Amino acid sequence: MSFYILDDLSYTRQQTKDDPNGKATYPWSDAYEINRVSGDCEYCPKCGRPTTLLSWERPRSIRLTNKHFPDRLCWWLSSSDLLCVSQKFKELYEQAELSGIESFEQIEYVKTPSRYSGVAPTYFVGKIPFTQEISLDVENSIISGFPREKTPCALCWPLQTTISTIQYLALHTDGWKGTDIFEGLCGWTYFFTTLS
Repeated sequence: MSFYILDDLSYTRQQTKDDPNGKATYPWSDAYEINRVSGDCEYCPKCGRPTTLLSWERPRSIRLTNKHFPDRLCWWLSSSDLLCVSQKFKELYEQAELSGIESFEQIEYVKTPSRYSGVAPTYFVGKIPFTQEISLDVENSIISGFPREKTPCALCWPLQTTISTIQYLALHTDGWKGTDIFEGLCGWTYFFTTLS
């Protein structure tokens, strides 16, 4: 079985490697919230610390930056831990009978750039519940970062540092029940997709 990290930043990281002094550009539209309404965050069931950012409540409105609409929106503001996907992604996910996304909630208003005359795409927020089935294998992972003062939690933050780079990632998968997409580790929301 193979596990994958859904990574939005690999494209810009490669540009930085190619030209450290150049400006990184992203070919797809970014998404920005309009008049955000925030709710509560989720908490670790073991230590009680927050494991997510504040929830994004209805009505949800976004502004897209260009006409190249991706199937997964990349966020640069306070919703960076959300899975926001197009209607095409939602339909393909349901047709393939994948598991892990608890529900899809439509984003009510999508504003496109003024120079774009087409119809605004439909986007959804995918709700992925936190799972304790999979945890980070700290001893076999190679992760670098800065020292962290807070006491580590074996469930939500087993590291002694922040996460700056991941050179090698190992997971405890003994409790995994076969979910195709799930929320990952250490205060960051990773989405791992498994393919059989």
